[in-house]
Amino acid sequence: MPNSTAVDVTGYLLPEACGILQQAGYQVAVVATGSPRPYQARVLRQRQLNENLIELTQSCEFYQDPGIAENSAPA
Repeated sequence: MPNSTAVDVTGYLLPEACGILQQAGYQVAVVATGSPRPYQARVLRQRQLNENLIELTQSCEFYQDPGIAENSAPA
């Protein structure tokens, strides 16, 4: 059973945010906002809908941040 207060993952990349909440025992529902883009999705809002369910509102970034590029090895 998850804690009564979930960790705040607002601002995290969506996959990381989902993983953190799921490891803590929560189910996660995702709501998309804005136009889909080919870049990373970030969490804009987090709401606890009930004891076990967290709703994350996400939006895709407008640019590719080179600091968090996927599948890239450090130079």
